[in-house]
Amino acid sequence: MASLRQVTARPPHGQRVADLIGQLTMDCDEFTSLWKRHPVRTCTSGVKHLHHPSTGPLDLTSEALTLTSAAGQRVITCTVEAASAAERALRVLEDLDGPCAE
Repeated sequence: MASLRQVTARPPHGQRVADLIGQLTMDCDEFTSLWKRHPVRTCTSGVKHLHHPSTGPLDLTSEALTLTSAAGQRVITCTVEAASAAERALRVLEDLDGPCAE
């Protein structure tokens, strides 16, 4: 949420993102509550808490890598602890979808 707050001020999509935030704030009390709690900052690492309908909660450790050749763009990587519930859940999802095409 903190990174989303920062993106709203960046051109060229700042106004479109701001309009979206305004709409979400009007339509969703949960979003409004989350939006109010988070400061503006660049997040470089942390834990992403996700919920998948087939496996339930997933906690992923994330790291944002800044691309020096592409101003304003980042690559976000996510990892899980070995033998954790999140790793088991990702294995279940992998089995549901089948092997990746090469």
